[in-house]
Amino acid sequence: MEPIISKKPWASLKRLLTVVFLAGAIIAASTGGLEQGLDHMGLARLATYNAIYLEKAQQRTLSGFLILSAIKSSLAMLEGSTVGIGFNLQVGDLVQSVYDYIDVAWKAVLAGGTAIVILKLLLQVLDLMDQWTLVIMLTAVLALVSIRWWLPYHDWLRQMSQKTAVFFALLCAAFYLLVPLTITAAMTVSDLITRPVIESAYKELNQLKKDLSPDDASSLGEMGEESAAEDSPGLLDFKSHFSKLKKRLKATARLLELKAHSMAVLTFRLTAGYLFDCIVFPMALFFCLWPITKAIFKLALGSLDH
Repeated sequence: MEPIISKKPWASLKRLLTVVFLAGAIIAASTGGLEQGLDHMGLARLATYNAIYLEKAQQRTLSGFLILSAIKSSLAMLEGSTVGIGFNLQVGDLVQSVYDYIDVAWKAVLAGGTAIVILKLLLQVLDLMDQWTLVIMLTAVLALVSIRWWLPYHDWLRQMSQKTAVFFALLCAAFYLLVPLTITAAMTVSDLITRPVIESAYKELNQLKKDLSPDDASSLGEMGEESAAEDSPGLLDFKSHFSKLKKRLKATARLLELKAHSMAVLTFRLTAGYLFDCIVFPMALFFCLWPITKAIFKLALGSLDH
């Protein structure tokens, strides 16, 4: 590559002004002034919106997690109870399938809550790193134009500085725009598609929690114990208690059978909702925006090289 020597005085002035501008931008970025300017352009509002939304999402997930934990406790109490009047019947045989579905939903909500906390921590880490990533990127751009203008024979040095500038420019784009915009877009899609599904599932789970309150959950076992403990003067009383207990067991078995089907549907809905909210939507949007951003920055920095 032959050095480009311009005889026009304004070309040298243009180069000097470019170097001064980049040096000033580096100083402004290192002192935080440039980042404040970016915040005033809307990045601060975007960050605040994401933080508020993630906090609300975490509270909703925590509420669902507590509901499922309460249901698990009630079912565990039923699973370990026995009813005995001359015989023992394991009530846990009736609730095992419902408990399994609740346990899967509980794990799905736990994973979703963990993903939300990870997103909050990720935004905090990016907030600490973005300023110095911007400084390194501007320094690499300054090195690129300086080498291009005053050291044109050093191709390897120019290529290395160009690759460094592109790399840190993409990091800056990811830190300042891609990740926040991806979260915002994913949350918007979530509000339209998956959030109604998850909230309706939480309503049904809350109703199940009321149905399986500690008093109701333990009533089956207490009934058998009270029947055995009460004085039974004759065979008729024993048959009466046995008949009532048999009807209660049939009703409970029918109720748990219906709840098992409902819990299977709720488990699928919760798992799919959190899977899309925390993985599918963010990853799909990020990988759609990443090639576009990469091409734009490569084109922009390539024009500086030429």
